[in-house]
Amino acid sequence: MVGGGTAGHILPLLLLAARLQRKGAEIFLLHSGSQQDRALLHHHPYARGLNLRSLIVPAGKWRRYFDFRNLWDLLVNLVGFFYVFFLLLTLRPQVVLSKGGYVGFLPGLAAYCLRIPLFLHESDSVLGLSNRLLAYLAQKIFVAFPLETYRSLPPAIRRKLISTGLPVSDVLRQATPLRRYAATPTILITGGSQGARQINDLISGILPQLLNKYRLFHLSGKLDYPELKERREKLPAVLRDNYELHSFKPLQTLLRQADLVISRAGATTIFELAAAGKPVILIPLPGSANRHQEKNAHQLAKRGAALVLTGRKLSPPALLDTIRRLMTREAARTKLAQKIKALDNPQAIETISRFLLN
Repeated sequence: MVGGGTAGHILPLLLLAARLQRKGAEIFLLHSGSQQDRALLHHHPYARGLNLRSLIVPAGKWRRYFDFRNLWDLLVNLVGFFYVFFLLLTLRPQVVLSKGGYVGFLPGLAAYCLRIPLFLHESDSVLGLSNRLLAYLAQKIFVAFPLETYRSLPPAIRRKLISTGLPVSDVLRQATPLRRYAATPTILITGGSQGARQINDLISGILPQLLNKYRLFHLSGKLDYPELKERREKLPAVLRDNYELHSFKPLQTLLRQADLVISRAGATTIFELAAAGKPVILIPLPGSANRHQEKNAHQLAKRGAALVLTGRKLSPPALLDTIRRLMTREAARTKLAQKIKALDNPQAIETISRFLLN
């Protein structure tokens, strides 16, 4: 298995690894070696009880603009390819599954050169650069969104697609949609595993107004956490008690209590919300690679599965107005929850595992 750089790559692989190990498979996980990758592999609840051999892939990012670091990364990738080639030659796996990303390309290419069956998984509504480059070399490509989402791809690639959904924890499916766990309505705010400065700034601009009416769970990411923590300490006690702030915390521990979610539009977060059946306001990351977050959000908005705020609609007052309108219209939130729930496939892990083992 290959993936890394974000929690969105590592977490689905950990869930798949657990299922495959129960079926007797030996798992090697190649990752970027970043601090976040190592933390997830050693400390995330999904990693508990797994007997994984994790190995770092030397790989450089390819920036889609002129940067002298691209020259260095070309050398890193050349060295990385030969390293991965001889690593796979030594390990001789029966199959390679790549989640894409800059860390996924070299092992995928090496697998093809060694005639090891290559499978890809794409979480987003558009293929990332690595998966686009490897698509013609792969036997099958598992995709998270429905097949019609990818109709612009060439026919030779479309024939390889299998819509499986995204592996997420069954614990998330135990979060009953819109059940009120507290007298005060609860809003969960998350910017994904790395946090989101834009969302944090928007929330900070309307924090007192929100805390007067709602309980907030706020996953801020590490960078903005100290500043937001200081702001929290200065709030009146009656408001501070309504504000639960974390730099990071697994979503499944908080989603159960949420009446509404405000989030980036990363695929893993979207499909975790789908599993839980939670209404969401999406604020996609502007300028994300291949504009994948904007395209993910567009796919949900088109299906009536999320409200999306971008551009001129994105300001603290506009966000506050959208929250207030949704929180006073339970029927609208229920409809959003039902639509996003339709994207969830509880058989995603089993389906992908069956293909890999066969």
